[in-house]
Amino acid sequence: MAKLGGYQFEKFEKFDKAKLKQRPASAWSVVEGLTGATFELIMYCGVQVVRGLNHCFIAEETLQTIDQRKRLVTVVVNEFNGKFELVRDRFAVIYG
Repeated sequence: MAKLGGYQFEKFEKFDKAKLKQRPASAWSVVEGLTGATFELIMYCGVQVVRGLNHCFIAEETLQTIDQRKRLVTVVVNEFNGKFELVRDRFAVIYG
């Protein structure tokens, strides 16, 4: 269990990617192709209607550094005209 302020976080179970529908799975595939870190999908949060759709995920990021630092991050992928792109290069850190 990790502590943050007054919260105690339980160990997260790995999310079953097979449960994702086609569009969120396609959005997540953009994240799996990144270099510099690995990402384990914790949760698919949903979509936001903007210029296209923003798909929001929560993931455990493991940085590919000597200390292999881990943190929880939110990842947003935009879907527009059938193409998927990260909304930003740096992800909002939830913990770590």
